[in-house]
Amino acid sequence: MTGKVKSFEPLKGCGIITTLTGEELPVQSRNVNMSGVVVLNKNDIVEYELGTDDNGKEQAVNVSLISKVEYAVKLSKLTFKDFGLDVKSNILNPPKCETHDEYCLVKYSNTDELQNNICRLVCNSGKYPCGVAVIKRDNSIVVGYSDSEKPTEICRFKVFGIKDAPKKQQNLSVGELVSKTYGLENYGIMVELEDDFYQTIMD
Repeated sequence: MTGKVKSFEPLKGCGIITTLTGEELPVQSRNVNMSGVVVLNKNDIVEYELGTDDNGKEQAVNVSLISKVEYAVKLSKLTFKDFGLDVKSNILNPPKCETHDEYCLVKYSNTDELQNNICRLVCNSGKYPCGVAVIKRDNSIVVGYSDSEKPTEICRFKVFGIKDAPKKQQNLSVGELVSKTYGLENYGIMVELEDDFYQTIMD
């Protein structure tokens, strides 16, 4: 069967699919055939089968994407409040990308390059303690933060797997990771949209 995505919240991992007859079916990320972080955007066209949840209510299962709108459309709507953070403490201030009309950091082609750029952003921020959290498409969060003894010289990095993390960390939200776990007063958040494209959350 074919339907259209009405809404989807990637942080909660659930959304609504509108069927061809106008009915609405709930969908959960675990029932979507997509590797990495599951992100469905409004008006994405999907194929699905009817199934039931633990309470016996109908839901969409075995969901596959047929036609996808651009990642930036949905993820650009994320705000600092979605992570329980204050935008006033944001250390990132990049220009808008010409092609996406979003605040972005681009051309980070591998992990080393990404970490080097995170370290540069942290060290050049002039603020301490600070860090940058990157939400990856492989269900992990990379956190780069200033060293406690030499905040302007050394960066530390930690990677948290959203699905594989211990129960107590499953997960500390991104906001809890940067504010509670590491006590960072200044921070930035980036979201991986494509292999070499990272959007900075600004609002």
